[in-house]
Amino acid sequence: MSVLGPLRSVFRSPSLPSEGVTVLRDLDGLAKEAVLVDHSIDGLPVLPMTAAIGWGVNVTERLREGRPVTGVRDFQVRKGLVLDGSQPPRARVIVQLGDDAATELHLAFHDDGVRTPLPRYEGVFRTAEKEAAPAGLRLPALPAQESGTHAAYRDGFLFHGPLLQGLGAVLAQDDTHLTIAAQLPDPHLAHGAYKGRLYSPALADLLLQAAALLGRRVCGHRCLPVAVERVELFAPLPDDEPFVIVVELLEREPLELTCTVTACRPQGDVLQRWHAVKGIVAAPQLGSRAAWPAPRTVRT
Repeated sequence: MSVLGPLRSVFRSPSLPSEGVTVLRDLDGLAKEAVLVDHSIDGLPVLPMTAAIGWGVNVTERLREGRPVTGVRDFQVRKGLVLDGSQPPRARVIVQLGDDAATELHLAFHDDGVRTPLPRYEGVFRTAEKEAAPAGLRLPALPAQESGTHAAYRDGFLFHGPLLQGLGAVLAQDDTHLTIAAQLPDPHLAHGAYKGRLYSPALADLLLQAAALLGRRVCGHRCLPVAVERVELFAPLPDDEPFVIVVELLEREPLELTCTVTACRPQGDVLQRWHAVKGIVAAPQLGSRAAWPAPRTVRT
């Protein structure tokens, strides 16, 4: 079964055919979306991992009659979507029932019209009643005055354009932890086709940016996010209001880092948590510079 088009719910009930469904999505014009232009690498817009997850969140909520996605597990980037003109005009999402058929859907994202399509992304998306958030965190106080955006945007380590520049002052850091202030007006992306009731791809991208900053401190290089073991969504990230991101290093290998990232209200209430985010080290000597732009030299 194939579905193409509307952003409204596809079915009138939360049930899904046992054989699953295939959902088609038009990608025409996606490269011109301002948010993705501000997520360009070497001048080419690249779909952020947070937008790919948001794609799955949006499809799942449409298939489940608007029930909110409260969790994602085992999400992997197989082959990221670079919007360089070679991308397909549309993509297909193959949806199957997950292990818990009542609450989980397994989604695999493919190019449409390819004889033997390989998945670009895949993961399991969970819909459920709103779950209670864990105990709040004790956080350092936010600065009394605005400190502006983080210097990593100006020196080019964080390549993100203005619509995605939401990290601010570092509140605490060492070799295994980073706590940083964040605030960003939530920008529009494709008429909401990559977001959900509890999820914004642009605001969530700040969590992966924060993880990249800890990665720089630990290994001196950028880390490309390629997978996350589990995402828990308790409440939406605030639109143009301050919140705090806490990054904790879990494991360090020569070519990859794994961390957990938590977003909280300034008073410590947990809004969102990403368990075991995996980042691949993108060091120039490894031949991976094509994945990331070189840092700019800033003259003062």
